[in-house]
Amino acid sequence: IDEQEPGKGLPGPAMERTIIALHTGEGLVGLGEGPPAPAGEFAPLVGQNPFCLEDIHLRYPGEENHRWATVEMACLDLQGQVLGLPVFRVLNGDDVRPRVPHSAYCFFRLPNREDRGGVSPDNYADHCRTLVQTFGFQCLKLKMGVYHPDLEVELVHQVRRAVGPTVAIRMDVNGVWSRSTAVRALK
Repeated sequence: IDEQEPGKGLPGPAMERTIIALHTGEGLVGLGEGPPAPAGEFAPLVGQNPFCLEDIHLRYPGEENHRWATVEMACLDLQGQVLGLPVFRVLNGDDVRPRVPHSAYCFFRLPNREDRGGVSPDNYADHCRTLVQTFGFQCLKLKMGVYHPDLEVELVHQVRRAVGPTVAIRMDVNGVWSRSTAVRALK
């Protein structure tokens, strides 16, 4: 068996998120969400136009700048509010779908600081069932590529039994399986 590289895809602790709110003089509030970042890492945007993304982007240099992604999301939220459009219309204009189904993002994670919220092979299927029952998700994206492929294939079967035949299941191994491992696992 051609297995994944050691150390790739390993779970980490539950991650806190940063939520920012951009307020306009007209009383609108645009929300953006991203990885943890101290408030001081966000450049002041007083007087900036949320439609001038290039100008705002210059305040967040670097190709993989997650702060910029958080701010951009808030600006797109504001653009949609100003235009009276959902953000998917701001991004795709002529998209004909009136709705985009939400997908639960199901990944392994270590418990948080209070020793809660951990997701392991032992409770993965139950975690997925809870997401479906609590929030009504009809699609699950199973983030894998952490454990042995045979175990992860078994977990997909467990999730299917736990959520029933109508919930769509997608699987993402984060690119850590070789082609031969992926083909074997998919069979």
